[in-house]
Amino acid sequence: MMRETLKQIGSRAFVMLSVLLSVWTSSDAQRLVWLGVPEGSESIAMRVSDDGTLVAGRTGNMLTNSSAADAFLWNLRTNTVVRLSNNGGAPFGMTPDGGKIVGDTNRYGASNTSFAFLWTPAGGTQILPAPSGTTHWAINITPDGSRACGAVKYYGPAIWDTASNPPRLLRTYSNLAGEMRDLSDDVRTAVRFDGTRGRIWRLNDQLNIQSEVILAPFSSDPYTLAVNLSPDGDVAVGMSGEIADIWLAVGNNYRPAMWRAARNWQVEPLATLGGQRGFAWDVNADTIVGFCSTPSGENRAVRWRISTAATQVEDLNVTYASLLSNGSRLRVAYGMSRNGRFIVGTGLNAATGRQEAFLLDTRRTGDVDGNGCVDDADLLSVLFAFGQSGSNPADVNGDGIVDDADLLEVLFNFGSGC
Repeated sequence: MMRETLKQIGSRAFVMLSVLLSVWTSSDAQRLVWLGVPEGSESIAMRVSDDGTLVAGRTGNMLTNSSAADAFLWNLRTNTVVRLSNNGGAPFGMTPDGGKIVGDTNRYGASNTSFAFLWTPAGGTQILPAPSGTTHWAINITPDGSRACGAVKYYGPAIWDTASNPPRLLRTYSNLAGEMRDLSDDVRTAVRFDGTRGRIWRLNDQLNIQSEVILAPFSSDPYTLAVNLSPDGDVAVGMSGEIADIWLAVGNNYRPAMWRAARNWQVEPLATLGGQRGFAWDVNADTIVGFCSTPSGENRAVRWRISTAATQVEDLNVTYASLLSNGSRLRVAYGMSRNGRFIVGTGLNAATGRQEAFLLDTRRTGDVDGNGCVDDADLLSVLFAFGQSGSNPADVNGDGIVDDADLLEVLFNFGSGC
């Protein structure tokens, strides 16, 4: 029955192909969206959902006053912008479906305090529990939305249960300084910053520390800061060098770096564009994004492949030059979707003359497997998934079902990028 169904679907595909050959032209759906500045003078995008329709970031007057910028959510499904914080704030973590966001609000305002928050579409922004009177902040959340990590000042790194209603503070590591920056998907690995060094923890089911590795710097660098873990917890990325205002990508003498379990967590400086600063901000299964400066001091958003990251770096302004016009530049890539398709950050939008958040869609239309080439493999993926509904990479047009429309998308773009 399956063979007959595939044969029928294959016949339909070839009939479509014969009809389309006379009008086919290769095109790609790679696109760049400037998200604007809902408030203040500049904006940055930090997290994005897997479908690219939800983007979390900050907007305000970050260059002059950190507390004068708030957390916002751009909803490209509804073309609306939702405020997530007041009196200063930042959204640091988001689940792949965009259903939960964590960060902090009232960020170091007049009272010099901040409060960790969890945002959901149904509940809005709610403050996460912590000891009364404390300053606290949440930095990341696991993909299933069950655990968030961060810190409670004077109580140390912290983990919250964000699956329960209401959320609970599971534990703090009160004898240790610093903050927990990220957790692996299985919550068995954590990365912590103690104020001087990044550290890798291996945790048990009770969240007790089973082992710890201090992330050494490159050469005589004074600091290491790892900010994100790969999903399996075996790769950490960040920087080795001096501590500057990394969110604004200023200062000098810090370089992008990664540490891998397979290399006994030894520091591996990443390839750069020749300047004096760089930072690796996010990592998924095989890709790292961040920024590097050029010898002239200009920041450029970049991407590395883990297997070649020590020797090769990709300037996104070069790769996606066709999407940029009138002197626009992608300055910093802060995050990417879990599937690697979407990259978000900040750059110069020459049309407005402002520093603005951006969303970059790197996927060519019809490139189901995301290898940059629309080929036989993509056509077969659609054929084998034909008729399936729900979330599926073969649903090229995103309408919830793999059907003739998706076949058309692949056929129209067949050969693009190859």
